[in-house]
Amino acid sequence: MLGEENIENPPLGNFTKVAIGNNHACALKDDQTVHCWGDNGFGELNVPTGKFVDVDAGGEFSCAVRENGELTCWGREGITPAKIIPTGKFKSVSLNVDADGCALDFEGKAVCWGIPEAQDVAFSEVSTGFGFGCGLNADGRAICWGGSTYLYNDVAPTDKFKQISAEGVHACGVTMDNEVKCWGSNTDGQLDVPTF
Repeated sequence: MLGEENIENPPLGNFTKVAIGNNHACALKDDQTVHCWGDNGFGELNVPTGKFVDVDAGGEFSCAVRENGELTCWGREGITPAKIIPTGKFKSVSLNVDADGCALDFEGKAVCWGIPEAQDVAFSEVSTGFGFGCGLNADGRAICWGGSTYLYNDVAPTDKFKQISAEGVHACGVTMDNEVKCWGSNTDGQLDVPTF
């Protein structure tokens, strides 16, 4: 129920993915169950039962892809949805703090809500930021779309990437040479990648 007690610490166990929201976090355990901890003011910790293949955390809500490919959400937007969460069969999901996101179907199509639809490209991975999304095409090239002025003024590098992550008004990717490259807004030093 809403307002039930908060859980301060993550559960013990082995996890395959961890996702961070505003004041809560969720993780996918190796037994395919999802566990969340942190603030529960909007039901962020009220995880549905079942087995899952992916999870992501947004503002005060989270979404996960069930073993059968269905998308399920809980928390603030999952209980009183202001956005239309897509139906269909998906393999992954990406959320931002505004209850916007994209789910990636098995043909590589990014089905988005709250942000513009993605280009008609087959993606291997997608990630969403504030009003925009980025994905990797079959060649590993980053393609971004949506309304972020910062991203339009700073086009994604032409490198090939094996992983991409978007948040706020910037995005970063891991190249095939294991370098991290970022683009978009640098108002808080987001693009200043440290060297190791």
